[in-house]
Amino acid sequence: MWTTNEHAGTETVADADTGAVRATVGLGGEVGNVVYDPVTDRMVVAVQGRDDLAVIDPATFVVTDRIPTPGCDHPHGQALDAADRVMFVGCEANSSMVTVDLAARTVTGQDRVGETPDVLVYDPGAHRVYLAAESGWVSVFDRRDGRTLAVGSAHLADGSHSLALDPATHHTYFPIPRGADGAPVLWEFEPTH
Repeated sequence: MWTTNEHAGTETVADADTGAVRATVGLGGEVGNVVYDPVTDRMVVAVQGRDDLAVIDPATFVVTDRIPTPGCDHPHGQALDAADRVMFVGCEANSSMVTVDLAARTVTGQDRVGETPDVLVYDPGAHRVYLAAESGWVSVFDRRDGRTLAVGSAHLADGSHSLALDPATHHTYFPIPRGADGAPVLWEFEPTH
């Protein structure tokens, strides 16, 4: 298990069976989310304090590469399109999402999103990216012909910045802290196209 220690600037790796800590990897600044890249067999961590992506070998726990994210202030959340070798990164401090070509190690696009983007999910079957921001805004992007295209953005609900995706149905799920009756509720959406 890989766990982000945001303010400590580290990733802690624990054995899933025993819970014993196997390693702690220092990343040189506050860190965001971690994603496993099955193509390269590497962990990719958004390093907020350095505005880059750290690539870690999960066998040796060594940072093997750093990919700069120019235009992305405070990278935090990420979602991977493993087939096209693209990482989508939410930039907390400048309300944007960048598209990073992992093979070329370059940012290929930047889009505005809601304030303090947090959680990103990629639907590989629909080639669609969902981004939920701490401000309650949700942005949706399609990935076509090597480009990331904005589909839409709307304020979903105050305090709503988590989401989940069912890749079989392409439905998205958003936990809402306060529904119409004031109690928490889970909203489900199906794509319109």
